Amino acid sequence: MRNPWHIVIILLALHSCQNIERTEKPDPFFGEDKMSDILVDMYLIEGTQSINRRSFLNTGIKPDSFLYDKYGMDSLSYQKNFYYYADRADEYVQLLELVQTKLEKIKKDVLEEGKLKVEEQRLKDSLKRMKDKNEKKPSDSLIQLDKKLLKVDA
Repeated sequence: MRNPWHIVIILLALHSCQNIERTEKPDPFFGEDKMSDILVDMYLIEGTQSINRRSFLNTGIKPDSFLYDKYGMDSLSYQKNFYYYADRADEYVQLLELVQTKLEKIKKDVLEEGKLKVEEQRLKDSLKRMKDKNEKKPSDSLIQLDKKLLKVDA
C-alpha cells in the first residue's frame, strides 16, 4: 500500500505551481535584439577578463558602467528586463540562441581576420626573401663582364 505522505506531497506540489506570477513587461523594455546585444557584450567582456584580468583592469574600464553607458540603461532596467526574459523560458532560450549566433559570427570574423593577417605576413616575408636574394645575386652578367674589361684596360 502507498504511503499517504507521498500523495500529500504530490498534491501540495501541484497546488503550489498554480499561481506562479510572471514578471511584468518592464519600462523601458529591451527588445530581443537589444537584449541580445547587451548579453553579447557582457559575454565578450567576461571572456576578456578571464583571459587576461590584469591587462583588462589596467584599461580602467568598469564593465557595468561601460554597458550602462553604451546602451543608455541603468542597473535596475537591465535587471527587470533580464528577469522578464528569464521568466519566459521559450523566449529566453530563443534569446540565448540569438546571442550564440552573434558570438559565433564574431568568432568567425576574428578568425578570418587573423588568417588574412597571417597571409599578409607570409606575403611580406616572401617578398623580403626575394628582395634579399636579388640583392645578394650579382646583377646582369654582361655588366660584370664590362667591369672586368674596364679593369684590364686601365
